[in-house]
Parts: sequence; C-alpha cells; structure tokens
Amino acid sequence: MSLQDPEGKDILDKGALGTQRTTHLRRQGLPRYQWTACDGRTRLRFLAYSHRIHRTNGLAFMILVLMWLRAFAIQTPVTFQTDWGQEFGGDNPERVRQLSHQFLQPLQGQLARYPKGRKGYNGPVVPTGSRGKRSHRTDDEEFYRPYLLNISDVQDFLIYSQRWVYFYNVLRPHFGASMNERTPLAVLQSLGYTGDPAVAIFPPVLLGKLGTDLLMACDPVNGIDLLAYYFNG
Repeated sequence: MSLQDPEGKDILDKGALGTQRTTHLRRQGLPRYQWTACDGRTRLRFLAYSHRIHRTNGLAFMILVLMWLRAFAIQTPVTFQTDWGQEFGGDNPERVRQLSHQFLQPLQGQLARYPKGRKGYNGPVVPTGSRGKRSHRTDDEEFYRPYLLNISDVQDFLIYSQRWVYFYNVLRPHFGASMNERTPLAVLQSLGYTGDPAVAIFPPVLLGKLGTDLLMACDPVNGIDLLAYYFNG
C-alpha cells in the first residue's frame, strides 16, 4: 500500500475559502492545518489536524495511520511517499532513513520521497499543473466551503471532519483512473479486503500534545532527541 504525501495543508487560504471563512477559522480557534494521506490505488483517505506544522505532528500522523491499518488486520507493508519538505528529512537521505527506521519500520512502514523535480508522483493529494490540488480542492469545495461557518469549536470541527471522511471513503463515487464511479471502500473490497468496513472511517484527531506523547511512547529516549533536533535547529 502506498500512502501519498502525508503533508500539512494550510486550510487558512483566502483564495480558496474567502475572507469570511478564514476569519471564522481564526476567531473560533479551529485547527489551521490538515494532514492527509491517500492510498494511490483505492483513494482511501486518512485525515488529522493540528494548530502547527512540524515533524512531530507529521510522524505522529503516520504512526496513527499505521496503527489503524494494523488494528484492522491489514498487514501489507505501507510506504508513505512525501515531498522534500524539512519535516520529513529534506535533502538529507540519512535523516529520512533514520526517521523511517526509528518510527515506521516497527509497524512495517517506511518513508520514501518522490524523485526530485517530479511532483506529479504525488498523484491524488497534491498534483501540479492542470490537474491542480485535486484532493485538497475537493476538501475546499465539498467540506470547508459548505460547512465551516456552521462549526463553533474544535470538538465540533472534529465531528464534522469524521462525517466528511465517512462520506468521502464510503458514500462518494470517484471518477479517477480505475475508480469507475466506485467509492474507495468498494475498491478496497474489490481488491480482496474482507475485514471490517470501519477501516474506511479513520477518526480525525487533533495532533499537538497527542503527537508528542505518541512519539515519546514509541521511543522515550530518542523521542526527546527528535523534538530537540527540530525545535532547536
């Protein structure tokens, strides 16, 4: 399974949402960043949120997705394909290898990067050119624009986000390559998955303290080193 671009989308985008909605997001203290991972074959998506964008939240998000898949007995290796952002090692291949080995390999996951200068590899999450930001544009058009002004606080935000994940993965037909107007869950099942369909409704969570605690639980010694590495340098 290849999960593409577990990266942080900045929801606070006036060009996409307009001034009224971005002002509402700030005033209500709602999360600014959406973390997204999308399976390249089924279009199954996983979401989480944070008030800040940094490596700790990114790693925590990937660990949570891996734990979720393993809890539903999906044991195939999982590759997270990322861009060259510093939150995932940037230009330092040794740092990428270290992060992958320390935090993802124990759950049969690995961190990989798109070939440099080939952003088209990130497929449904953040494609470039005429294809646009397909998946994120869908978030704006079908979730944030219609519903953001109805959301009053973070708890409400996560409830609406859970409904959006359910609609996207379980009910919404998709028209991309090989999707044939099927939902991501239906495609997953057509590929042989016979487990609990609840695998498609990963609950969006607010990262931050949760992310820090999770990394510390995974590696209480080196987790401290990781946080110090990021915040101090």
